Amino acid sequence: MRAMTFEAAPIQDRDDGGAIGRVRVRDYFGRGHQVAPGPQAYIGEQLEAGSELFAHFHDVDQFQVVVIGAGRFGRHRVAPVTIQYADAYSTYGPIVADKGGLGYFVFRRCAATGGWRMPDNAHLAAGLAGRRFFITPKNLDHRMTAGEAERDVLWGPAEDGLEVAVLRLGARASVMAPAKGCGAQYLLVCRGTLDQDSERLDVNAALLQEADETPEPITAGPDGAVVLVLRLPMSTSRKGSDPTRVERTSGGYVRAVNSA
Repeated sequence: MRAMTFEAAPIQDRDDGGAIGRVRVRDYFGRGHQVAPGPQAYIGEQLEAGSELFAHFHDVDQFQVVVIGAGRFGRHRVAPVTIQYADAYSTYGPIVADKGGLGYFVFRRCAATGGWRMPDNAHLAAGLAGRRFFITPKNLDHRMTAGEAERDVLWGPAEDGLEVAVLRLGARASVMAPAKGCGAQYLLVCRGTLDQDSERLDVNAALLQEADETPEPITAGPDGAVVLVLRLPMSTSRKGSDPTRVERTSGGYVRAVNSA
């Protein structure tokens, strides 16, 4: 199981111009907006008030979790800690930042090869759109007794393993977090700390556990922890669900496609 913290994540700063403006990407696993082997997880920050990322879809399944600022995804208001899940080829957005900017995690089993602008590219996703939903967890500040733990399922589990849950751990509580039965899972620290492999992981630290990894325990720090569990679907015949079948047409990343 791999871990990365907010403070240690490498940063990419750039100006995308137009309505999007200045953007900051914090790379947790892989590199955001770039095609590379393996899982992909990063925080994308739209830094300017009113920054707008056009409605689009990707060719892989993904979770997004808002952790900075506020804004909206389409008509849905978002703020920490709002979760969005979208199957491959499911359109969402536009993503619009409020005055203080907007930052959100993106969690994927493999890198997307691009973000296809809609409605210009509706023909590329025709008949492929699937699940898309929002969740805003409640009682994230609820504290457990030292040594105790509970798991609260917020969505699922679906037949393909897709599931969203919250782990609440009392001080020094330890639980197993196996990824069996899903494609991979990400764990996101929302409150408190975890003590993992002699490292203290605080808020916005993320852990990645792939399905074929040996299960490992996670252990809360002295003040306990609240951890999101985001389980991505297993590979099926559904297009975009199997990382080995995602078509890689180039080594770059297509940010917008306006094909006729």
